[in-house]
Amino acid sequence: MKKVISKNTIKVENKHYTEEKYWARLPSDRIITTRTRKLTMEDFFNVGEFILILLAGFLLLKILFDFSTGMQALSELDTLLRGY
Repeated sequence: MKKVISKNTIKVENKHYTEEKYWARLPSDRIITTRTRKLTMEDFFNVGEFILILLAGFLLLKILFDFSTGMQALSELDTLLRGY
């Protein structure tokens, strides 16, 4: 268990951090400071937006691939019907 001295939320540039100061485990006079990234709703929306754009790209690629496969099949059918 940590003996927490203080716990603050700070903002560095555009990122939010939780800064925690606590005493070291061994008997000493050191104070340890840690920063952990605090996730905000903006971070979740950025990830969601990235996933939606990625899915739209894959859907577009699938549609184009299916279209090219269909056109190739029509070309083969045309070749068979004309008797080349």
